[in-house]
Amino acid sequence: MIEALVDKLPKEEWSEAALAFADYGLYQTWDYGEQRAAREGSRVSRIVVRRDGTTIGMAQCRIKSVPLTGLGIAYLHWSPLWRRAGATAEDLGSTLSAIRQEYAERRGLLVRVAPRIVNNDQARVLLRALTESGFFPSRGVKPYRTFILNLRPPMEELQRAMARRWKRALKRPEARQVHIVAGYEHELFVQFLPLYDDIHQRKHFTSAVDPRVFQEIQRQLLPTDKMLILLAFWVDRPVAGLISSYLGDTCLGLLGASDEAGRRCQAAYLLHRENIQRAKAAGLEWYDLGGIDPEGNPDGYLFKADLGGEDCEFIGEFEASKSSLGKTALCAAETAYRWLKGCPR
Repeated sequence: MIEALVDKLPKEEWSEAALAFADYGLYQTWDYGEQRAAREGSRVSRIVVRRDGTTIGMAQCRIKSVPLTGLGIAYLHWSPLWRRAGATAEDLGSTLSAIRQEYAERRGLLVRVAPRIVNNDQARVLLRALTESGFFPSRGVKPYRTFILNLRPPMEELQRAMARRWKRALKRPEARQVHIVAGYEHELFVQFLPLYDDIHQRKHFTSAVDPRVFQEIQRQLLPTDKMLILLAFWVDRPVAGLISSYLGDTCLGLLGASDEAGRRCQAAYLLHRENIQRAKAAGLEWYDLGGIDPEGNPDGYLFKADLGGEDCEFIGEFEASKSSLGKTALCAAETAYRWLKGCPR
């Protein structure tokens, strides 16, 4: 028997259940959802799907109403969670059907699903389940693109696959006795922020990522969900930092920064090698380097490309709604509202 529990689990039970899924990640943590919703004026809803008492799928979504229309959108970022031990295509289909029934049919929302999966064999299973559950590809949405490194080979093999520039660069921080401090403490995040501010001012880039929001999320996260902070110290002060999430089967790179001293001693290379070693030791299988933009940030693209991962693109967003008329009206209202208010999606 399929049972859907909607907004029934408290924070601790949500996290405990989510930890059983290989596709669990930071964006499905309770506290990320709450912080993001508070900043954008949306509300959070969470659904847990069970078959005969066993949890087979979960999804946290942000529900946002389009002003003056009575219409709304339920957005599921890197969900639903479904890749657990013993998972079947039937379980995935049941989860997607429950999501559609609750948010599209019962509440009349446009449901947007952005699964955390690349184009591979698992993607084919997911695409079939999405289609059979009444979801269709969203138009005009640029899929997430990143480098993903397979962490299963031995460390020696991973280092051999790195570009020669990486191998040369690793010698400099080692020769200058750069050392790394790792942890989850608030003080480490405080030390990271000036490094990020330095690179932000130097490059003058626009980013939807606010490290101070992540700092607040880190305060609230349960110990099992916290982000790992790596700081590279040279001459007794931090010169570079890297923040990652170690959830599910993937190490997800979130924030990275170096000041002028860090760039001179190329500390970022040492940080990424340390991150790889720690992720392998934690039993993770993949390292997602946190997104790439070859045109907008070619230096960052080349830096990540040289690490030896695979250039991957996620399958994008999919939508479901109770009626095509309601979807058309909502999309038109959303577009007009964003244009008038300058509100990002």
